[in-house]
Amino acid sequence: MTPKFKTRDVAKSLYANYLKRAEECLQAAKNSFAIKGWNAAAINAIHSCIAACDAMCVYFLGKRHAGESHN
Repeated sequence: MTPKFKTRDVAKSLYANYLKRAEECLQAAKNSFAIKGWNAAAINAIHSCIAACDAMCVYFLGKRHAGESHN
């Protein structure tokens, strides 16, 4: 059985906003890592991945996840 995910329609042109967020979070992760802020580095790296996935979904599907959990 395929699980159902709650999604939200997003204009394809907005994918760049999510990509910018991913890049900002990645830079924050790198900065935190450089000063041995391990928790902040991990949290920002995770958020970077989530935003990058959102960018791909918006670009290719015109949708993004809208649930309350990232499972």
